[in-house]
Order: sequence, then C-alpha cells, then structure tokens
Amino acid sequence: LVSGIGREPNIEGVMIVNWNGEVKISSDESMVGQKFARSSPDCQVCHAQAASERKRSVTLVRPGREILRTVTPLLNRPVCQRCHESDRRVNGMLIIDRTLAPVGHAVAKSRAGILFGGVAVLVVLLGTLGLAIEQFVLRRLKRIRAAAHELGRGNVWAGAIDNSSDEMGDVAREFNLMAERLAVA
Repeated sequence: LVSGIGREPNIEGVMIVNWNGEVKISSDESMVGQKFARSSPDCQVCHAQAASERKRSVTLVRPGREILRTVTPLLNRPVCQRCHESDRRVNGMLIIDRTLAPVGHAVAKSRAGILFGGVAVLVVLLGTLGLAIEQFVLRRLKRIRAAAHELGRGNVWAGAIDNSSDEMGDVAREFNLMAERLAVA
C-alpha cells in the first residue's frame, strides 16, 4: 500500500515511522531502519509543545527543496491494540512528501498570464489616452494655431472656432476677442 501511494503522481515518498522515530515502512526501501531524532526540526514542530497542545496533522515545507511534508500521528485506537501495546497514545507517524513542482509551474504560468494581460491592458489604456488627447486637445490646438497663422498673414477676421466651456474654449474666445480688437483698430 505504501509503495503504491509512493508511486502516485506528485508524491515523492511515503513512510510509516514508529513511536520511537524509526522508519518501519517506506516507499523508498533505503529509508527503512533510519531514525528521526526528536530534536530534528521536523519533529520539534510537534514535540516542542505539550501532547495536549499538538495538532492532529502538520504540513511542513522542506528547506532547499520543493517538497511539502505532511505528518499525521497514527493514534493507538482500541482496534490497533490487538497488535500494539495499550499504554501508548500514538503508535507512530504517517509521513507523506509531495512535490511542489506542479504548483510552481502553475504559479509561473499564472504570472505569465497576468503579465501578458497587464501589458495588453496598458497598451489599450495608452492607446485610448492617446486618441483622447488627439481628439480633445491637439485637434483644437491645431485650429487655434491655424487661426493665429491666418492672423499673422494679415487676416484680422480669422477666428478660432471652439465653443466649449473648458480652458481650450477660453483660449479660443480670448484669441477671437484679440482678433476683433485688431480688426477695429
């Protein structure tokens, strides 16, 4: 059963460790017989706390590797006591190591999609802004510039047509007022 689970996609390994920290069953045969010291960082996640304070299961990220380790105590229930002594609360631990590589690939793919989408939105936004500036500012400035050019050539009746109530409309009206004063002078 443990070997079968150990061959599942994204599973790096499965172990059953007895109450004394010895690996009894493993999907990696080379791990059988090895011992985990209670002073190890993985064990201290639980053993640093009183037994009543410990969580039912913990998940650890393995340093330096993209491995997610889940450690679940195998409680000594009455059905277990046909083979195991009844004086222990926990018979051992089930340890499952999962690779985080698929999660990393999904995150990278999502980042690329977000980046591409952000660039696309930025291009559309800048394009729209450019068109708005062209429509609402530059075209109107060109009309005022053309009227100023005509005035400079001597056409005192040249007018800047802009009936809007914003600053550009104010400039056009002031220009037209100046042209009228030059015409009557």
